[in-house]
Amino acid sequence: MRMLVVANLMLWLAVQAQAGPWPRAEGETFLAASLEAPLIPGDGAFSLYAEHGWTDRLTLGLDMGGTRHELRKSVVFARLPFGQAPGGMRLAVELGMGLVRDQPVLRPGLSFGRGFSLSGRPGWITLDTRAVIFQDMLHGDYDADFEADITFGIETWRKTRAILQLQAGRPAHGDEYLNLAPSWVIPAAPGRHLEIGVTAGILHKAPLSAKIALWHSF
Repeated sequence: MRMLVVANLMLWLAVQAQAGPWPRAEGETFLAASLEAPLIPGDGAFSLYAEHGWTDRLTLGLDMGGTRHELRKSVVFARLPFGQAPGGMRLAVELGMGLVRDQPVLRPGLSFGRGFSLSGRPGWITLDTRAVIFQDMLHGDYDADFEADITFGIETWRKTRAILQLQAGRPAHGDEYLNLAPSWVIPAAPGRHLEIGVTAGILHKAPLSAKIALWHSF
């Protein structure tokens, strides 16, 4: 029974989006394309996220996003696990670079996470933190946006998965924000999953948005 739970947990970690401190297996690729639209009239958003296991430890990736009018983010990154704390907590360091709002950025990050079993159902929890460092064109000095996501996921029934994410940020210019983003992940075909969810603003409320995403692992 214990080995079955572990096997299910490893399968779950293999297909989760934005895998936190767990590296992709060598040669494995993961893609997630999503669309998000406010439930009141407004501009929607898209994102494309990709990871590839370059080696069993080094994961390379691409993080893009924007609206139908502009590409707001295009960042390539590398992630490397660097340890395991007592209790099974895994750690990883990430370094990305690219363009955000047409400005060159450096994006270092840290990820923490662990798997668990709840009533025989595999799940996971992660904390992903990032600093988006850029040069202030007006004053010439450097500034940073800070972002953090806490994600809780668990397998429910018939291989479906429930995810609850808390998204927080402190921009260098603008208001702090806090969003709650629950979603439901449904197996669609071998290696493919459909994610359906919503995003609701808690602090400096953003419009309630609906989200749909397709995950593909190969």
